[in-house]
Amino acid sequence: MKSEKVFVAGATGAVGLPLCKLLIDEGFEVSGSTRSTEKANHLFAIDVEPVILDVYNKDGLKNAFKSSKPDYVIHQLTDLPYGLPEGKMEEGKKNNERIRLEGTANLIEACKGLDVKKFIAQSIAFVYAEGRLPHKEEDPLSSESIIRFESMVLGLGEAGVILRYGKFYGPRTGVDSVKGHCIVNVLAAAYACLLVLLKGKSNIYNVTEDNEYASSSRIINETGWDPDWRGS
Repeated sequence: MKSEKVFVAGATGAVGLPLCKLLIDEGFEVSGSTRSTEKANHLFAIDVEPVILDVYNKDGLKNAFKSSKPDYVIHQLTDLPYGLPEGKMEEGKKNNERIRLEGTANLIEACKGLDVKKFIAQSIAFVYAEGRLPHKEEDPLSSESIIRFESMVLGLGEAGVILRYGKFYGPRTGVDSVKGHCIVNVLAAAYACLLVLLKGKSNIYNVTEDNEYASSSRIINETGWDPDWRGS
């Protein structure tokens, strides 16, 4: 039986790379984008087909999707500075917003004409509007740009899936630990994405290792996700 194909945008990122490894181990045929020729070697090493392009290259994306014909598309792109240094965060937030809006639109456009079963996109869980705690997925958000971004993905209907991650820490993030609530280790975040691809039934999931700010009960109940997972 021919294996299903997955395209991971942001395949060499802190979540993207461990996710690619999990997908390969699960038997998927995986291709992944990176802007760096040097980083492409990380993908070759784990049997992922590298696609060297920028998400703002519309024609390049369309050609890549036309060639690979993915059954699933996973959007793990971010553009934040390594280690989140305070002095670079203002510019980083602007770059990240551009990826969420313009980059996501380009990825969705590249899917047209293809039978993409799921389009899974990385969002954030720490921008809920004030209200009851812990926040559940149906609660309103406080960020207009995140609302616009998520609306594009959810506009895909049943195929559109949002993962609202807590604040990242762990391997290759430059952040060993995070104080406070609404946090998630990038390895557990990658595993959550795999489980949602395999078992997910809903369109939006909180993905955090604590329940004080945002409840992860939906993803745990539907997929069996373990917030403390760090690898088999």
